Amino acid sequence: MTREEAIEELLGMKHIFIAESDADKALDMAIEALKAQATLDDVSNAYENGYKQGKFEAIQWISCSERLPVINEEVLVYMYGVPYIAWLDSNGEWNTETFTLREEEEAPTEWFPLPSPYKEEVEIEVKKNDK
Repeated sequence: MTREEAIEELLGMKHIFIAESDADKALDMAIEALKAQATLDDVSNAYENGYKQGKFEAIQWISCSERLPVINEEVLVYMYGVPYIAWLDSNGEWNTETFTLREEEEAPTEWFPLPSPYKEEVEIEVKKNDK
């Protein structure tokens, strides 16, 4: 099921609940969360556009069998058809903001380093002392 199909399915269920009920509010929250969630295509397109504009060098997905990220370093992984920000803890378990993967077969097979946060360049004016 695609994200769009899931949203349509949830919208179709709204007639079952009384407006302003807890169930209706929960359904609205689920729909908004799905709409706000970035897809892998969104991430890939943003990365490709940044690369074309010379904002950073090309970085490829890294196979977990090749090497793992630094412990507790946030990276991008693709699981269950959705991109997640995740990190590998010192116990060898992958974690996200919402869940921990304890089963080896659920673990991602590749990861992608996150870019450094944007830093605005600040010009510092140096004044010379004229004595």
